[in-house]
Amino acid sequence: SNFNTSNVTSMSGMFQECKNLKTIKIGNIDTSNCSSFYQMFLDCNQLESVDLESLEGTADVNIVGMLKGCSKLTEIDLSGLNGVGTHYSYVDDITFNETDCLGRIKTPKNVSCDIKLPDNGTWKDSTGKVYTKLPKGKATSILLTNIGTPSKVVVREGKTLVTDSK
Repeated sequence: SNFNTSNVTSMSGMFQECKNLKTIKIGNIDTSNCSSFYQMFLDCNQLESVDLESLEGTADVNIVGMLKGCSKLTEIDLSGLNGVGTHYSYVDDITFNETDCLGRIKTPKNVSCDIKLPDNGTWKDSTGKVYTKLPKGKATSILLTNIGTPSKVVVREGKTLVTDSK
């Protein structure tokens, strides 16, 4: 794109409630001065795949509620983010809140706070190590795969319900 985003400091709510957004790949934009992706994809309930590999952000990026309500999200690439942290104590509970179909996460680098992974299965890296939170302090991104990703999604009374196929 030809957008000059070099002075942008916040992308909070940028795609909030984009009800028809299914996939997105953000590339070739300068986000090096951006410190907040707060609720960037809040309630994008049709969103299935997010590739944010090229996002950089500042050294202490706020991703609170970034994916909240993305109930059909199956994979996300956060590997471009370096230095994810927050000044908010509640980030642990809401970054991946309501992302029950999520099966693959490319983690950000140098996470400095506790960010709980969705509890819809067992999250493992390529060596089989189990994670319940995004790994802290790692200089490189790793791919986490959810071994127990539900295979059946049921919509009932306007709510997305996920049931395990076991």
